[in-house]
Amino acid sequence: MNLSMVSNYLHIIAMSVWVGGMFYIMLVEVPVLRNSLGSSDFTSNMTLLGKRFQKVGWFLLLILLITGLSNIMLEDSIADMMKNDNYAKSIVAKLILFTLMVVNTAIHTFYLGPKMSNLAKKSSAEDNDDLSEEYNKLKKRSMISSGFSLLLSLVIVYYGLIASKI
Repeated sequence: MNLSMVSNYLHIIAMSVWVGGMFYIMLVEVPVLRNSLGSSDFTSNMTLLGKRFQKVGWFLLLILLITGLSNIMLEDSIADMMKNDNYAKSIVAKLILFTLMVVNTAIHTFYLGPKMSNLAKKSSAEDNDDLSEEYNKLKKRSMISSGFSLLLSLVIVYYGLIASKI
């Protein structure tokens, strides 16, 4: 087994866990918790899950970055492959979309998540309608952000398949 094969293997596993984790949270965790817990318990559980997944997620993104770049560098005929317009476009598209996904994930992790947690704590302590309204807006943004990351991930996988078939 050579280094290129190991790098490709790790890249595929990391992307599988990243995409699978997002699908699991959206299709299993959120509906189960939403249907079985009250609003404040749902929020606190989602905060705990989010904090745990963000640690795993950022590790996966680092692995994807390292293995993605090494996959490009370890390609035997990278100069020849970059001359192929479809391969070059696929790789550039993957890099741009990955960067966008990382930025979106950073906004979700470092802005939306903490702000929602703080608002949830305040709103349960104060029972303030304005805070609840702001929390609901942030919750909607958070759901859109999560869906956007999932969509970007699926498009990145698509471009990866195009690049691997060339």
